Amino acid sequence: MSKPWELLSILSGYLSPYLCIVIKTITIDFIKNFNTMREIKSVNEFQQLAAQDKPVLLDFYADWCGPCQVLLPIVEGLATKHADDVIIAKVNVDTVGELAQQFGVRSIPSLFFVQGGEIKEKLVGLQTAAALEKKIEQYTVTA
Repeated sequence: MSKPWELLSILSGYLSPYLCIVIKTITIDFIKNFNTMREIKSVNEFQQLAAQDKPVLLDFYADWCGPCQVLLPIVEGLATKHADDVIIAKVNVDTVGELAQQFGVRSIPSLFFVQGGEIKEKLVGLQTAAALEKKIEQYTVTA
């Protein structure tokens, strides 16, 4: 049994429906919060992230953008894998347009590698996990 909802479906035969709903809600919240991908909701929030020592990878996206939705699980997986090495965050261009303007985002998805508050590299369009992995390794400071 590798997935929490598989256990939930087995237990549902033994528990009251109300308790099953509560358990399912808690499980969904846990899964959502387990993701290490951050979402930047303001320019100020980005400035706080950029002030840290770690390199930052920003994924500018929109909910309506097909390629963005394809890229999102790739970037989320990398955020989990490299949580100790790099800060990976997503920025919705529809809700944080001011930051998208500051970065000169014209097409999405757009990915920016930022280090020391300075843009080091920009990638536009759908990227493979392997390509992003190489870039992350390039910008990661090894001890």
